[in-house]
Parts: sequence; C-alpha cells; structure tokens
Amino acid sequence: MALIDCPGCGNKVSDRAKACPKCGMNLSLKKKQEEQLKEVKHNNLKVDEQPKQLDQPKVQTEELKKIKEEETDKPIFKEEVKEERTSKPNLEEKTKEPEKIISKEISEPEKKKKGNKFWLAIGLIIGFILGVLFWFVLALIIPDDKIPSAGGNTGTTVVGGTDSQSTENSGSSKKTDVSGATLAFKYVDVSLIPNGLGEGTYKVGKDIDSGEYIAYGLNSVSQIKQFNSLDEQEDTEEIDGLFIDLTLEENQYIEVESGIILPKSTFDMNNLAQYGIYKVGQDIEAGEYKVASISDSYESSYEEVDGALGALEVADEALGGNVLKTVDLYDGQKYVTLEDGQYVRVVDAALYKN
Repeated sequence: MALIDCPGCGNKVSDRAKACPKCGMNLSLKKKQEEQLKEVKHNNLKVDEQPKQLDQPKVQTEELKKIKEEETDKPIFKEEVKEERTSKPNLEEKTKEPEKIISKEISEPEKKKKGNKFWLAIGLIIGFILGVLFWFVLALIIPDDKIPSAGGNTGTTVVGGTDSQSTENSGSSKKTDVSGATLAFKYVDVSLIPNGLGEGTYKVGKDIDSGEYIAYGLNSVSQIKQFNSLDEQEDTEEIDGLFIDLTLEENQYIEVESGIILPKSTFDMNNLAQYGIYKVGQDIEAGEYKVASISDSYESSYEEVDGALGALEVADEALGGNVLKTVDLYDGQKYVTLEDGQYVRVVDAALYKN
C-alpha cells in the first residue's frame, strides 16, 4: 500500500482509497484518468494534457458540489433539532393544561361559597321582611293593650278572678276598672293549690310533715307564727307576707292566722304567672307603678271574706328569698318602684305605670 496526495486537498491518502476522507474527492476517478494517460503514452499517442488538466477542475468542481450538498445536509439536521427544541414548549403547555383544570376545580367551590352567601343574605332579608309583616298584622288584629313589648308583658293582663275562674273560686264583686292597667291579677285558682292548711295551729311531725313550705295569702297578706313550744306562742311575733318561705322541723309549731300553708313543691316553677308571680324586665317593665285593689270580697273552698283589698310583694326570688317590700291595700292605693331582675307577687291588685 502506498500513500498518494489527494488532488483536491493535498492530504496523504492510501492509493486504495476510493475517496479522500478529508475533502471527499473521488480518487477512483483520478486513478482511471491516470490509467488512461498511461494507455495513451503506451500507444504513443499525443495527448493534449491541457484539456485533461481542464477536465480535472470540472471533476473537482463536481466533487466539491457533492461535498457542499453533503454539508448542506447538516443544517437540515440542525433545523430538525431546533424543531424538536421548539416542540418542548408545546409539551410544557400540555403539562400546564392539568394545572388549569385543577385551578378550575378549585375555583368551583369558591363560586359555590359565594353563591351560598348570596342566598343566605337573601334568606335573611326575606325573614326580616316577614317578621315585620307579622308584627304589623298582629298590631292590626290584637288591641294595643294586649300586645307584649320587648321588655315583657306590658299589656293589660287579667289573670284569675271572675275573668278566668268560677264563682266558687273567686270573689264576684269588681270595684276597679282594669282596662287601663299594665298588669292585673285577682286570685289563684284553688285547684292549683289543693290540700293547703288554713287557719289553726299545727304540730310538725304529727299534723304536718317537716320540710320546705310556703305560707300563701289567698286574698291579701298571710299571717303566721312559728315557735318551738306552746309557752312561746303568745310571745312569738307574727310574720306577714304574700308568699312566706318556711322551713318546718320536727316538734315545732306553726299557727296560721290568715292564708294557707302549702309544700313548696306544690308550685310549678315553669308557670309562675298562674300564681300571680312576675319577673320585672321580662313579664313587666321596670318603673314606678300605682297599685290598686280590684275587688272587695273573696269566696273559695278555703274561706269567704268581705272587704279583702289585695296585696303586692317585691322579692329577689320567685318563691321565698328576701322580701324587699310588702304593700297591703287596706287603706287604699299605693305606689311602688320595680327594678329589673326583681319579682313582683300580686293578689287582687292592678298595676298602672306612670
């Protein structure tokens, strides 16, 4: 094997190579030309070398064109690579599509929340309008003196007496017009207070069990005495009150001069109004009131009394507790000031707010 010079670039190549590895020159064609020249010389033919030399550039130019065409193929490959690179953003856009879907899915609950808030607001507005219409219609149907205010029952309220009881349980004479009263109460229905002990002296443990009791004035204040031995009876002071809280112990004595005594458990604490007990600020507004009796007689299965003139009691508890003020109406109308949180206990009396 011998090395020859490439006619295209001058690079040393094998004489067996068909093309130059550097410039791509077709060396087999060169060999054919040399063989033709040898044949011409061998046949003693004169060959004009100049045209042959002219042919060489033609061959070279053709080979160079091929090389250029091969080189032009490389940019095409680069463009393909660019296209592949430029195609990546499309993939990124595709990956962004799920994010858009997720964002839409996330936004859906937010829209629902906004929708729920909207309908809630509409519902509140409608409820408010219906409430206003209800009170408007109620004001048209019910007289003004029967409508309770926000502070409690400020309309005329006549409970007991001839308005709600039989003549067996109440007085029949009515001396006061209660149409303008803020609150009025006559007498408790005796069916609510059965088995009460009326006038008399009783020994605890024999006539009455020990325990918690209430001395109640049926038509005015009740009057009782509580003592430990008979020797103390004369010297024991009377206790006056509309609802007197009592604790009776074994072998004590209790004397009832007016009213009755009942077990404290007799009273229904969930419906105190039926006993003439009202809470200030809830059932009746606080303020100054004129107090006047309603009737001048009382008749029930417990007793019959003429000239009963009613009473009112202010305390810090519904039953028992500290009595803050007791007002009897024997000598005519009185005035009383009620404060929020207090309890007012009424029998045969009407209250008129100033």
